[in-house]
Parts: sequence; structure tokens; C-alpha cells
Amino acid sequence: MKIFVITRFSYIANNDFKDMSSKHINEYKKILFNKNRLNEKFDAFKKITHPSIINQTYNNWMWFIITSKFLPDNYKKKLNDIINNNPRIKVIFSENGGGGFQNYKKHIVENENYATMRLDDDDGININLFKKLQTYDNSIYNNKYITFPLGQRYTIKNNKIVLGSKYNSPKIALGLTRINNYVYKTQHSKIPINNLIIDNFPNSYLLYCGNATHSKRKFH
Repeated sequence: MKIFVITRFSYIANNDFKDMSSKHINEYKKILFNKNRLNEKFDAFKKITHPSIINQTYNNWMWFIITSKFLPDNYKKKLNDIINNNPRIKVIFSENGGGGFQNYKKHIVENENYATMRLDDDDGININLFKKLQTYDNSIYNNKYITFPLGQRYTIKNNKIVLGSKYNSPKIALGLTRINNYVYKTQHSKIPINNLIIDNFPNSYLLYCGNATHSKRKFH
């Protein structure tokens, strides 16, 4: 079963512009593309997110990274340098929340099951998670969401990865997967329990804690 990972990388979504004036949009871009914020994001992406995908023990996957057309050029280059022309990783520069999220459909193989997975640009997943997902390589799981609630906090201090406390969140967006359908169709917190499989695979993910996160979650 092929795994399609979808990551939003400092991405400006349509919802971000809803009811916003052009002045507020420009202010939002300044925050999103702030140098300190982007440097922190890139540090986490390079140290944790990117390695967690390319070192997977199951190799039938593609990764779609959706970012903004307005990402500063030096960071576009930095992102492409990290990707290093990996043919399984597609970077899509989108304008104001435009398309790109469902580009994976071009790569679906007829009569074969597939899965779509959410992954933020500063988190990481267990390198055996794609292999674990093969448990669900069966049409009986069509449209089901798979959530992996068990993980661990981490942060980066003095250029080193520091692991924190264990984390347990049954409907966490990190690593959320859907079988034979698009994972972003339903907000993760609103998935009906009868359409959700909770898989307590241990140490499923590393959850970033830092100033650049939208939630500003605490590290401990």
C-alpha cells in the first residue's frame, strides 16, 4: 500500500485570508515569513521531519510539501537543498491557498490500496510507521481514519535535539492517516468515533515544542 504524506510548510491557506483586509494579509505574511520563525522551522524540519520520512523502513511512499509562492527565495532554495532532488518528494509552491493538496491522485495505482497522511513541518514520525500502516492494506478499511496517539514531546536547544515527556492525544493531527481517501476532508478533532481506528503503536511520533509552533505548546 502506497503512503502519500502531505505537509503544509509555512503555508498560507484560504481560511487564513477569510475576512482579512490586504493590510492584515501583509501583516500576516510578515509574521509567517519572519526570519527567526523560519530559521526555527527549518532547523526542526532538517533535524527531525525530513529524516523521519526518508529513513522509513517501508519504501513505497511519496511526500507532497505544500508551501507558499511568497516564501522568501533564500528559503525556497534552502528547502530544495534539503530535499536534494529526491524524486519521491514533491514541493509545490502555492499562491494564497491555491491547489496542490490533492496532487497525490495522479500517482494512485488502479486496484491498489493507498493511504494519505498528515504531517506538520516541524514534527517527526517513527521510522517504522509506514510499515505499521501495511496492517490496514485491505479494502475493509476504506475511508477509515487511523490515529496514532502515543508519542513524545521534543525541542531543540543549543543545536541539539532534546526529548521531553510522553504525549497521548487520541485525535492528534500528527500522523493522522486515511485509507483510500483524502485525509484533510474532515477536521481531525471532528472525526466521528465510528470512523476512527485508534492504533496504540508506541513512540509513533515526536511533537515539536517551540516558539514557532502555532499553539506555542510547552516543553516539559
